Amino acid sequence: MAMQLRLVRKLLHHVPPHRHRKNPLSFASCLSLCTYSSTTHKELEEQVRKLRILLLEACTSTVENLIKTLILSKKSSPNDLFILFSVSSASLKPIFSDMLLSVLSRALQLYYSVRNDGGFPSLNSLNVFLECLVNCNRFDKTLELFEDIVVSGFRADKSTYQTAVQAAVKMGDFKRAREVFDLIEKRGVKPTVFMYSLLIGGLCKEKKIRDAEKLFDEMCKRNLLPTRVTYNTLIDGYCKAAELEKAFGLKERMKIANLEANLATFNSLLSGLCKATRMKEAKMVCKEMEANGIMPDRFTYSFLFDGFSRSGDVEGVIALYEEAIGKGARINDYNCSILLNALCKHGKIEKAEEILGKELENGLVPNDVVFNTIVNGYCRMGDINRAIFTIKRMENHGVRPDCITFNCLINRFCEIREMDTAEKWVTKMSKKGISPNLETYNTIVKGYCRKGDINRAIFIIEWMENHGVRPDCITFNSLINKFCEIREMDTAEKWVKKMAEKGISPNLVTYNTLINGYARMGRFDRCFQILEEMEYHGMKPNIVSFGSLIDCLCKAGNLLEVKMVLRDMEGRGVSPDTRLYNMLIDGTCSMGRINDGFRFFDKMVQSKIAPTLANYNDLISGLCKTARIREAEVLLNEIKSTGLSPDVITYNSLISGLSPDLVVYNALIHRYTEHGDLQKALAFHCRMVKQGIHPDMMTYNSFILGHLREGMLSKVEDLVRDMKINGLKPKADTYNILFKGYCELNNFGEAYIWDGTGWDGYCKAAELDKAFGLKERMKIENLVTFNSLLSGLCKATRMKEAKMVCKEMEANGFVPDRSNWERSWNYNCGVLMNALCKHGKIEKAEEILGKEMENGLVPNDVVFNTIVNGYCRMGDINRAIFTMERMENHGVRPDCITFSSLINRFCEIREMDTVEKWVKNMAKKGISPNLVTYNTLINGYGRMGCFDRCFQILEDIEYHGMKPDVVTFRSLIDCLCKVGNLLEVEMVLRDMEGRGVSPDTRIYNMLIDGTCSMGGIKDAFRFFDKMVQSKIDPTLATYNFLINGLCKKARIMEAEVLLNQIIITGLSSDVITYNSLISGYSSAGKTQKCLDLFENMKKLGIQPSLKTFHPLFSECSKEGIVIVEKLFSEMLQLDLSPDLVVYNALIHCYTEHGDLQKALAFHCQMQKQGIHLDKMTYNSLISWHLREGKLSKVEDLVSDMKINGLNPKADTYSILVKGYCELNNFGEAFGTEKCLRMVSSHVILYAMSLPLALNGKAG
Repeated sequence: MAMQLRLVRKLLHHVPPHRHRKNPLSFASCLSLCTYSSTTHKELEEQVRKLRILLLEACTSTVENLIKTLILSKKSSPNDLFILFSVSSASLKPIFSDMLLSVLSRALQLYYSVRNDGGFPSLNSLNVFLECLVNCNRFDKTLELFEDIVVSGFRADKSTYQTAVQAAVKMGDFKRAREVFDLIEKRGVKPTVFMYSLLIGGLCKEKKIRDAEKLFDEMCKRNLLPTRVTYNTLIDGYCKAAELEKAFGLKERMKIANLEANLATFNSLLSGLCKATRMKEAKMVCKEMEANGIMPDRFTYSFLFDGFSRSGDVEGVIALYEEAIGKGARINDYNCSILLNALCKHGKIEKAEEILGKELENGLVPNDVVFNTIVNGYCRMGDINRAIFTIKRMENHGVRPDCITFNCLINRFCEIREMDTAEKWVTKMSKKGISPNLETYNTIVKGYCRKGDINRAIFIIEWMENHGVRPDCITFNSLINKFCEIREMDTAEKWVKKMAEKGISPNLVTYNTLINGYARMGRFDRCFQILEEMEYHGMKPNIVSFGSLIDCLCKAGNLLEVKMVLRDMEGRGVSPDTRLYNMLIDGTCSMGRINDGFRFFDKMVQSKIAPTLANYNDLISGLCKTARIREAEVLLNEIKSTGLSPDVITYNSLISGLSPDLVVYNALIHRYTEHGDLQKALAFHCRMVKQGIHPDMMTYNSFILGHLREGMLSKVEDLVRDMKINGLKPKADTYNILFKGYCELNNFGEAYIWDGTGWDGYCKAAELDKAFGLKERMKIENLVTFNSLLSGLCKATRMKEAKMVCKEMEANGFVPDRSNWERSWNYNCGVLMNALCKHGKIEKAEEILGKEMENGLVPNDVVFNTIVNGYCRMGDINRAIFTMERMENHGVRPDCITFSSLINRFCEIREMDTVEKWVKNMAKKGISPNLVTYNTLINGYGRMGCFDRCFQILEDIEYHGMKPDVVTFRSLIDCLCKVGNLLEVEMVLRDMEGRGVSPDTRIYNMLIDGTCSMGGIKDAFRFFDKMVQSKIDPTLATYNFLINGLCKKARIMEAEVLLNQIIITGLSSDVITYNSLISGYSSAGKTQKCLDLFENMKKLGIQPSLKTFHPLFSECSKEGIVIVEKLFSEMLQLDLSPDLVVYNALIHCYTEHGDLQKALAFHCQMQKQGIHLDKMTYNSLISWHLREGKLSKVEDLVSDMKINGLNPKADTYSILVKGYCELNNFGEAFGTEKCLRMVSSHVILYAMSLPLALNGKAG
């Protein structure tokens, strides 16, 4: 309204000479309307006061007449009148502005009248007129007028075009804005910076950031210098699009352009950082603001409060508030509501109340948002009484509670399923004159659905419709979700149709709910149909749509379909998120498909999604189950390196799969040497050597430490010598032990010798701080010393310190050579590239490589191979091939490693024809495939089941003068075992031995595990005997596979023999061993034996797992309550949470022995833990209630079963028939017997007993 309107004075100032005015009177009248002569301020104030009073009295016609009089009498311009009125009566401003706009409308009519009369206003007048129209949000009229100007042939200037672009942008019509922009150039008018800024701003608002970028670049190419506003607009766009690096990059460009960042710049950056919870960087931005003398405003604080809240840093929120108060900043109601919300969200309601109290003392006038935040905070905590008290406080402060206030309370009552109270508060709300809104009713409907009272929910929907409240998609979604939960999918579909009939289109949530419902029932064909329906209705499936489907497919073990869905999902432009990867990794590991689990893990990392602890735990558990402990330990170290903390699940998985290997022996030896028991440590060393496990650096370090403490120095020297003979060069940690040990023995001469020898070791071990400390102690200053330090610093890329070392060398008169720098350049680049590629940062790797090449780096084959392998890992094969071509252009010849990366990737995606082509390409370039290449091919064809081609490759290996190794055959045997092809496995073994390759421990474990899984125990023992004959010591995993196989076949005595054999061989049985045995004896009904084994495992220090207790509870529940209670107590002492199996055993035991109260107590505990009842739980409770004659309870339980989607089957009906017969209730028994016959025709025991019982009674 700012220019509104000096227009009338200027509107018809100029008439082009080639046109003649036919009606000079109309023009004169226009001038009289627009001429302005100022009056005194007091007179004008008095007139405005009159206008205000008249408006309050609703005398609109009188107001209009007075406005006309004021303007026509030249006492005030429309613009000045509007400004003065806005200041004095802000609440009446909208009404007053509408009246002033009527002047504008008349001006527009006048324009067209004059145009029809042959007249034409001046360009200056038109521009003012156009600006006024834009300022009054009349964008359509602005463009209409602009088009008339252009069509008339009138030569518009920059200002005219600028206003038209502004109107189009504000309308959101970017096509039209661009057309006006293009017209500018056609008319020979140069676009202005302001025009570009307008378009960039509009595109950023529409989230078309790439288009905005192009415009910015186009503007710069035209040598138009962007203003601070332009930069700020694009920076804000980047921040809203979460492209923060680009935003900071643009800020740096501002500096280069000599434009200082202002408050708007910093606020945009802070908004983006806080949304991304990058609070460290946000704090740095705040410091930069302070350094530049820019004071934070209310928006700054609101962004920071929100950011700390999002990142869960409540202390940060409080600290920021105290800092703001300390700086004298005033917190307004907007900032206060955000601050209070952050505190309430994290349960700090008392702190929120304290801060609100302080602010009220400081003069804050709280609004409804502030009080609603507190009410919601108490509701979240479950303190409803305090929430109600806050509403009363709200009213005492003169703030009227609104719909949001009451909705918070109603929602809380619905959450705790107190629906009667919720409805009472709806009534109270209405009595206070606040009409319940759609959200209120949706909350009530959702509450009844959550409670399971579907009829009442439907009644509420009907009541809404009858009382003029139209239900929306959310209303129906609650109902549809409940029907899906109880597996009544036909009814759910009916309600979707009802929605459509009422003109409410199903949304994405509706379709996702249906997909989830059908997927849980295993009806995947219907899920795919729904996906097609979604697209047909113009909706794009999101991550939730596919997540439900993938989760259920994983649980069903259908990996092939999972991969198909993933491809379909990515084809539709939907990328997997953390939750989806969690499902995939958990699902594949549960199926025993560890390699697939790792493939998804790698893909997750490549997608720049940080793995969670759950991902690592799934993989570790899967690896331990397949006896791949080493790889599990590697993952454990990776967890620690990523900053995550391993939890009890991580360690339980590792312990359950652990067998006495090098890691275990090293831990034991280190423990005994630390505690001074060298004899026990040596005994373990002997045992380790007998087992064929060679000592490593850690073993030697432990013994060196032990012998130094005992003063056995000759033994220490022997150990160091022995290390070197065995190819283990002492490193920094060894030299550190030696130096410290000799010092403790006061043998400083030897200590100095070892310290000097250890100098280079520290540098090579990257323990540079120790190396610097050693340099200070030794006071050695020569070229070797400095070069060792430089080598270590360069490898650690600590280049600042390296420069300082160079300066020190120069100061001491040493001339540095360049050998270290040149040697480490390519090496460091290779290592850096590998690190980036490994974590999916291939673009960054390319950028750094480009920079280094500009700096003179001549990359070698290792650097290029790293990039090729990085692209292959990402799945971008085309870029990998392009990199290979670049490699050749730089004069670096690709080698076998280059090609092997590509071949491996093609094998992974099963494009074996392409693989063969690349093998031929290798040969054409004169590069012979090596054994790794051939092994990759065998693994690829083996996974596809093309075993004929695998055998051909074996022949090719020998034809090219190479000998297949154990890895070659291992891939083939592993794939054959997985498909259960034992005959082919035998053939491969014979072929392998015929070629002089002996199976190793891993192959024998594969064979034994595979045959046991197929149920071929005899074959498993044959491989076991062969393993022993080959002088390969069986591992604990080997014995566990056999014991598990025997127990499943009820051959318990043989399993016991194997347990003794484990002890004889010096291995330690683990929880898996005992779990298999206990399960076997439980199946055989030998309760005492189960308990003996349980006691034995505890004596041996083996901690039972939850799986240990499953068979124990199952078997011991038959023996009586005392044993079961004892077991349950022990289980809780071990911090093991009961699961469904345990609860079922307990409930069954207590119902069988007539103690329903305890059974029901466990039933409640089970529900609190979120464990859903199954048929066994219901059967136990039904059985007891029948014995007690509580038939109404029995009916309730059967009904509850059906509601929860558990259709009673033969076992339930058998219990019912038997129970009713015992109660002489033969009518009910006969009806149930019919159901029993329908459910299971082969279960006839109780069906036969019923007629007998009836006849007996009749007799």
